[in-house]
Amino acid sequence: MPKPTLFTWVFYFSKVLFQQDFELLAKHRLGRYVLKNNRYWHGKINTMSLKRFSLLAVTHLVTFIVGFGAGIYLLPILIAPPAPTDAEVQQVSVAPEFTAQFVRELEGSDALHWGEGTVSLGRGYASLLGSLAPGPDYRLYLSPEFVETEQQFLKARPHMQHIGDVRTFTNFLISTDPDIDLTQYNTVIVWCETFGEFITAAKYR
Repeated sequence: MPKPTLFTWVFYFSKVLFQQDFELLAKHRLGRYVLKNNRYWHGKINTMSLKRFSLLAVTHLVTFIVGFGAGIYLLPILIAPPAPTDAEVQQVSVAPEFTAQFVRELEGSDALHWGEGTVSLGRGYASLLGSLAPGPDYRLYLSPEFVETEQQFLKARPHMQHIGDVRTFTNFLISTDPDIDLTQYNTVIVWCETFGEFITAAKYR
């Protein structure tokens, strides 16, 4: 039994989705080659119900999308290092220079991108006693102005200071450059670098 080529499936899937006529396809050199060299599959696929083929295509596509989304959500949790305990965060953050509150009710936050809890900034460290929505490649920034959307972040980014990477989602404790002047900024931001997504922000002064 001959094996179908990739071109065969692409062309027939296009026919199902877009109702393309294979007589038009046969006018093209590549199309004539596929139809000529895949007569067996041409006949077999044409006998399949379009409704059944469409249903299978849609269900497989939905399954792939759901699985891919679940993988993006779960992978950062699975590979994350152990989160610092409340006691460890409180011990380091006993006398912070600044504190602020991450809240969910921000314009750029949603069900998959949010943060809540107390963020503390001090000489050489930044900490969170709270939670973040899990995600990949989170970065912590200081900004001289408050932002709460992707557009605002990108506009102000040239004036921001990257101070560390966030690797845990229930509490975090990050070592930062002790020479950073926190008074030159007024907002701390969590940003997803991979997907360019705003997660959360808080104004600390």
